[in-house]
Amino acid sequence: MTEVSENRQFCTDVMKTAAEGLNYGLIYVQEDGSIGEYSPLAKEMMGVTLTEGESHPAGELTSGDIVVFLDNDLGNDDKMTPEDLKILNINSREIRQGSVVLAIGVYNNKKIQPIYKTFSDYIPDSRIELSHRYLGFTIDAAIDFENRRMSVNLNGKEYYMNYLESIGYMVAIDGLTGIVKFFQAKGYGYRGEEAGELLRGKKFAGKNVPGEVQELLPTVGMKADQILTGDAFLHALKNLMESEDGTHLEGVYEIYRRMVYCHLIRIKKNCDYDGGYVFVQDNEVTENTARQTNPLTAEVEKRAKKKAYQADEEGAAAFAGFIGNSPAMEKVKQLAYKASKTKFNVIITGESLSLIHI
Repeated sequence: MTEVSENRQFCTDVMKTAAEGLNYGLIYVQEDGSIGEYSPLAKEMMGVTLTEGESHPAGELTSGDIVVFLDNDLGNDDKMTPEDLKILNINSREIRQGSVVLAIGVYNNKKIQPIYKTFSDYIPDSRIELSHRYLGFTIDAAIDFENRRMSVNLNGKEYYMNYLESIGYMVAIDGLTGIVKFFQAKGYGYRGEEAGELLRGKKFAGKNVPGEVQELLPTVGMKADQILTGDAFLHALKNLMESEDGTHLEGVYEIYRRMVYCHLIRIKKNCDYDGGYVFVQDNEVTENTARQTNPLTAEVEKRAKKKAYQADEEGAAAFAGFIGNSPAMEKVKQLAYKASKTKFNVIITGESLSLIHI
């Protein structure tokens, strides 16, 4: 490795470590437009690689497979039309582009009737479900609009996927073995595994299978505009690379058919680590970050609580001679202490132990 490449690697390693410490993935684009670094967190967010968990080998849908399909906006993010559902023996005039669909059917079998629900103009609840004992399998499918989550429970085992805008989610059971042979996961757009494509016969890749490479396409060394999909994002990246040192852009873009928040920074100092640095966060990370309390606000609240606690302690000590230590009496002591700091007289009356200011 040359000194230039060593310096570049050191710089990108530092940036990657810092970014991931702040829950950002990093994609580094070199001056020649190729990808110089694609951090593990960025790959995970984009679905380039998959986290450990359930697995299945590569394959394709075949006649007799049981397919569970959920869609909150048919035709938006699934490369589907209502015609594609005919392969599951679903032929309904109620289903059209934009419909919400929950369906269970058998792939390429005209004899077995499907079970499905569809909504086009009115959705009755924030969570809709389809539950059925189908060909020996207990299947519970649900779309949770409030939490943006689709889930399929098969005989007690849950498969799910969170979404930001829309998604066509699919789980398939091998009709011969009864084993789950496919489930959609983050990065389906990168892998070309949209539901419509699979229903039309396209093969799918394996997930977390020992000995198989999870990156279906190489990343480092490839041209960014060949690997990173999304017209608006690529336009922003092009503008960034044509900009001067210190330029930064930010916004929400679609990459691999996933909406992500991006912060793009241009480094152009005529050194070996020049290029574009793209810091990315997906919906799950940004929501978790938003739920975390601002550390400055937390410290202010902590100090305020401490002062309030000290005041309560002082009040209790000042009225230590009062008989009674029930919660109600302690409250009276605190109120009396606060009232004693004013110039008004106070009378304590009644069984309710209320304070009357005169």
